[in-house]
Amino acid sequence: MGDIIKLNAYLTDIRHRQAFIDARQKFFSGDFPACTVVAGTVFSHPEFLIEVDAWGILGSGD
Repeated sequence: MGDIIKLNAYLTDIRHRQAFIDARQKFFSGDFPACTVVAGTVFSHPEFLIEVDAWGILGSGD
């Protein structure tokens, strides 16, 4: 996870923001990667609440 430099999080509802923050804290420590959160997204499967795209550069982590 140390090679991740940017996250884009898409939420169906801004109320799911805390769930995303909690998950991010579980998987990342120290400095978090840059992050953009977009709320109001509609996914092809209605049961999906959050989608995350992660960008990384191999070898950039600790």
